[in-house]
Amino acid sequence: MKRTQNKDLANFISNRIDEILLLTGLTLEQLAILSDVGTSAIRSYHSGTLPISVETLDKILTKTTIELHDFFNSQTALTIDQDTQTKIDRLKQQQQEKEQKHLAQEVKKSYKEKPTSTGLKREREYIAYIIYSTDYFNMPKTIEQMTTDFEDDHELTLESGRIYELLRKYVDKELVRTEIIKKNIDNTDSKIRVFAYSKNF
Repeated sequence: MKRTQNKDLANFISNRIDEILLLTGLTLEQLAILSDVGTSAIRSYHSGTLPISVETLDKILTKTTIELHDFFNSQTALTIDQDTQTKIDRLKQQQQEKEQKHLAQEVKKSYKEKPTSTGLKREREYIAYIIYSTDYFNMPKTIEQMTTDFEDDHELTLESGRIYELLRKYVDKELVRTEIIKKNIDNTDSKIRVFAYSKNF
């Protein structure tokens, strides 16, 4: 694609877009979503390979509450009011959650089948398979229960410390960890801390 004829203007606009990104903490893709401008188009405006129309620029500036005359005044520092920044932060949060959900779905797809690997890799992949592709963690399970269940149901022999180590990366994402009170023989509360793990629905 041909570059914009006025290179100085294209560079100025590109630099101003960089200022907006720095000011808001948005990525180019997020700025495109916020402004309802095509992602590939905004990349081209930013790189200077496509001239931007005043109407499109106005869409971007309106969403970021930047005045058109301020944008083109090189002596004026760009600013964004607090209400707009709050909306932008909310958009960024929504986008991050959407990306994380998409990533989780992709990860889940990759663990549909029981792993055929060996050694430590098999242990890691088998824990992921149990979490993503079975209903085992629909009900809370202690590590003590897991040592028995994994060996009986999956021929996966793991020490309790190894299970704890493998589960740590999933806590607060796929799993929640809750403390449970165990009872002594005399029905008093045990002082030993015991945790159960379950799906983070």
